[in-house]
Amino acid sequence: MIDALGEVSGLLKEYGGEWGWSVAIRVDEYRLRLAVNDLEALGAVLADTTGGMGSLRDVALTPAGGRSNPKEERAALQDRHLAASANAAEKCRIAMRRHGLEVWR
Repeated sequence: MIDALGEVSGLLKEYGGEWGWSVAIRVDEYRLRLAVNDLEALGAVLADTTGGMGSLRDVALTPAGGRSNPKEERAALQDRHLAASANAAEKCRIAMRRHGLEVWR
């Protein structure tokens, strides 16, 4: 899960613009908390990887520097980000079950 969140963080830093960096910092904090076995971080990760407005899924990625990108390229980039977030969410669910925590999403 830490690696999956690392991919999300990398995409946010590279393609998320100024707002993406602030979200990436939040993701990196989750990674640090998980690295020290902070089980409370699991709920935060699950909420952020499966939520709506304000979650990781609510980030529009564009090329660094704000350059425009062809529609297909933007869509592929967004698909990559959503797949990485979904991967982190599924790994989070597995970890929560393993630790006897309720999986609510």
